[in-house]
Amino acid sequence: MMPQSHFILTSIICLVLFPFIGYKGIIVLLSAVLIDIDHYIAYVITQKKFDIFKAFKKYSAKGICVREAYEFPFIFHTIEFQILIFIISFFIPVFRFVLLGTLIHCVQDAISEPRKTWEYKFFLLSKKRKELEG
Repeated sequence: MMPQSHFILTSIICLVLFPFIGYKGIIVLLSAVLIDIDHYIAYVITQKKFDIFKAFKKYSAKGICVREAYEFPFIFHTIEFQILIFIISFFIPVFRFVLLGTLIHCVQDAISEPRKTWEYKFFLLSKKRKELEG
């Protein structure tokens, strides 16, 4: 799903949740959109280039995210990252809204790409698979 779609859908969700969470919805919105920064990090590390426009073009191609995730997992999309944010949220309550945003983002990804497996979302699992395939 494209960042614009994440922004629009999460904005709608935040408007619905506004009576319950108030302006903390901005944190939910930002975390739901900024989670995709890991795509750019992967691009910089694998391509050794800092061109954000080329990175955006590359990850706009269908299917590229799943293939690349096996090579360099998108760390902010992993279950381990979600668990880390969950644990941090016990000590820093504002991270509950960060967790909500990242979970909304991952659910939107899963709904928009139902053919793809959830396997690439697990950092350790995708790394182990790469090792097994040799």
